[in-house]
Amino acid sequence: MPRFLTPFSLDEAAAIAALAQVGKVVLGPAEALTVTYLDTFDWRLYSAGLVMMEELGGRRQLRLLEANAAPYSTAIDVRPTTVGTLPAGHVAERLGPVIGIRALVPVGSARTLRRDGRLEDPHGDLVARLRLEEVTALDRHGVPASPPASTAWVDSPTAAAALATVDGVVPTVVEHDLAIAAAGQGRTPGDYSSKLRIRLAPGERADRALRAILLDLLDTIELNVAGTIADLDSEFVHDLRVACRRSRSALTQVKGVLEPEVAGPGNAELKWLGGVTNPLRDLDVYLLEMPVYRSLLPPEAVAELTPLEVLLRRSRGRAHRAVVRALRSTRFARFSASWRVTLTTDEPSSAPEAARPAAELAADRIARAHRRILRHGRGLGDDPPAESLHRLRIDAKKLRYLLEFFASLYPDDEVGARVRELKGLQDILGGFNDMEVQRRRLAELAEELRDDPKVSAGCLLALGRLDAALEARQESYHGAFHDAFSTFTSKPVRRAFGRLTAMREPS
Repeated sequence: MPRFLTPFSLDEAAAIAALAQVGKVVLGPAEALTVTYLDTFDWRLYSAGLVMMEELGGRRQLRLLEANAAPYSTAIDVRPTTVGTLPAGHVAERLGPVIGIRALVPVGSARTLRRDGRLEDPHGDLVARLRLEEVTALDRHGVPASPPASTAWVDSPTAAAALATVDGVVPTVVEHDLAIAAAGQGRTPGDYSSKLRIRLAPGERADRALRAILLDLLDTIELNVAGTIADLDSEFVHDLRVACRRSRSALTQVKGVLEPEVAGPGNAELKWLGGVTNPLRDLDVYLLEMPVYRSLLPPEAVAELTPLEVLLRRSRGRAHRAVVRALRSTRFARFSASWRVTLTTDEPSSAPEAARPAAELAADRIARAHRRILRHGRGLGDDPPAESLHRLRIDAKKLRYLLEFFASLYPDDEVGARVRELKGLQDILGGFNDMEVQRRRLAELAEELRDDPKVSAGCLLALGRLDAALEARQESYHGAFHDAFSTFTSKPVRRAFGRLTAMREPS
């Protein structure tokens, strides 16, 4: 139904008086609700055009709103937190693929006083349905965060026109109060993404551009600290680690822009943080891969992987506690604060490349990284060893990071096409490396399990079968390498990168 949001200061009586010109206003009893909006930390539902809320009043129910679809409601006993806890049926089928492995978290709450009613003609027949609400955003402690906002819903054009005559009434097509509720907790729908969200100017000084990139990445690190400590889902530590890795890549690939006495200590602390979080992320990957591991074994051997999963979860608990200690440490607090001060300074860098235009620097560094991949890849021979493919994978990742750092200097479709061309090669190199790392780690875990008298021979046999299956997958990646590299080094792709890295005049 058409909806009208009224400003905080509007007297609700004015809206009722206007509606009375259309018909007799009949209102039911007031219903008090607490509405909590749920989404992933990175707004996957909102980005997909979905809004989900838990309404807690006389009963607890889950409501799902989607453009061009009727609202869906279902009763629930407890608030869902993961895909596995979503109500079966429509909700799970619609939201499961969108949420993936992320947790559902409250992104805003509001206290709502709701009255449903109707407009009637002189004969008592229905003219329009009506809903009046007074919405008060709540902070994270359930305390009102702002004055209440009055809202009115009607489903009649005549009633809508009458409401529009009231001074200050603002019509809207939004069918929820997500923005109001999120604001109470200091958030805005869509305010977080693990992707870089900076805009660089072609003629901007290189030192200012690099500081902007590093500052955005520091924001990402800090925003994922609380979720990592709370262990809400594995993507928090993943995003934190990727931001660390990107930061180190920026410092090492864009040398000569910040002074060594600035870049060196920052890189050292980022290396420390990445090292602390390494074991936790690796164990998360193995646990996420468990369904795949089971699918690679015959049905009768699947249960034999239980001791492996128990060992992984026990090891993960220790790794998570180590990460929590690091993130709560004085060392991390000092690094975070001092690095932010360094990156927000207005004082120009004295490094030799500091004043170089950002577009010129970007073209130079991207061209170098592209040439490095071509040179290293062409020298691998017919049967490249794992170590060489690993180095080439790192080369590809560095090029991908540079494209992301300086994406705002180029048309979106141009950078997007180059990333897609690179992704085909990265998928093969990454898959091969993943199998190499997983096989090596699983061999270490098998040794650990072999010393446990409670572990059966069947478990060790299953691990052997799993290693063979992973080896076969690794070989398939190995065999696909040359085709992927040939595609990436084809003349059209090389020309496209040449156009991207052509010297640009700063503006």
